[in-house]
Amino acid sequence: MPWELFGRICVGGLLKPEAAQTLHTDFLQSLELPETTTPEDLFERLRWDVPKHKLHEPDRVRYERAFEEYIDKTWDVDFALGGLSTHGLFESRRGYIFVGIRVEQFEVTLEALPTKAASPERPQWLRKGDLTVASEIVKDFDGLAKKAWSHAARSYARAGREILQDAHKRLKTLPISKQHDIDWALCRWLVDSEHDSARPRHGGRTSEE
Repeated sequence: MPWELFGRICVGGLLKPEAAQTLHTDFLQSLELPETTTPEDLFERLRWDVPKHKLHEPDRVRYERAFEEYIDKTWDVDFALGGLSTHGLFESRRGYIFVGIRVEQFEVTLEALPTKAASPERPQWLRKGDLTVASEIVKDFDGLAKKAWSHAARSYARAGREILQDAHKRLKTLPISKQHDIDWALCRWLVDSEHDSARPRHGGRTSEE
């Protein structure tokens, strides 16, 4: 089964579970949708907030962008997700929301999941040796993420302390979990590339829409 693996290298921390759930509920309410809304109804609602030339985008992409815009307006932070539902949506029972500063990101399609990517329910906290172009993590992705990883490694080498200080400043009043210090992390979310939410839409809106 091929997988879409989206990776985001961030500096920040995890929201407390109850805060993450509340944030997602508030996001749905901002769209005038109930907490119990179905993925299909959410995707259909989001279709009306994008220009026609972007209607071909996969549903999960549109969801991620809308959710990130909401979080950024609320708290002035970037975000990453993990432990998603099969539709590519935040799932409170096993997922998480990571907030902070986005340094770099990449997206690859893999026929088989790397060992370290097989547990996307938690972020992978990065050590100094991980943020190099020769890192074992880059090898896990068959070199497909090398460009993004190289940029992140340069950012870490040149301004790692400043980026970390900025993350602390942005997150100091937010409901961040105390289980791990604010730090550099790789967050990954996975979607079955054959799932409808990962496929480009065809045909767009009908004339009646």
